[in-house]
Amino acid sequence: MYKPLHDYVLIRQDEAETRTEGGLWLPECHWLGDVQIKAERPYQGIVLAAGPGRAVTADLRRPMAVAAGDRVLFHRLHGTPFRHKETKEDLLLVLESGLLAKVIEADEGIKVQALGDQILIRVDDAPDTTEGGLVVTDAAKKAVWTGEVIAAGQGAPIYHKRSMSFVRENHAPLVGKRVRWEEGIGYYLQLGDQHCVLVDAKELLCELAA
Repeated sequence: MYKPLHDYVLIRQDEAETRTEGGLWLPECHWLGDVQIKAERPYQGIVLAAGPGRAVTADLRRPMAVAAGDRVLFHRLHGTPFRHKETKEDLLLVLESGLLAKVIEADEGIKVQALGDQILIRVDDAPDTTEGGLVVTDAAKKAVWTGEVIAAGQGAPIYHKRSMSFVRENHAPLVGKRVRWEEGIGYYLQLGDQHCVLVDAKELLCELAA
């Protein structure tokens, strides 16, 4: 088996992106009611091996957030596809920065654990009426870019030279807050009946008043 170097991760992508028994769905096109969202689609696969982490000094490497056996969502553009010579499997080498989340099977169903600086948001429904009280038809509804944060990554580790250690930006206070993000940004998925999006923290524009 290939052994990844630095902060690369070896992934076997799932052959079919279908709705799982736990309710996770990665559709080709994402719809909120009758509103189609034009956005990137995440891919799902199993980590076969992970590199030791990128070296920042002669004795210190940046810690990896995943290990062999983890199921992950990832951005395919960060990957280098190739075919295993012996098994003929189609595999990818993906930079850890291209990983979006872990997919964890729990008793209550599928749980998506955001990685690094990724923020998992439950997308608001498109409004049925205008602020003036007019009814909005399905054909006239527009995509919304607001929602409630339901999970946040631990923050990508950043090396601090003075302390010779890693620090992370704490995204946990965002959980439970309603936010707006940059239009057209994010990786859409469906968890049960919830429409969700994974967005990098730097793409969040503001918190919304309660």
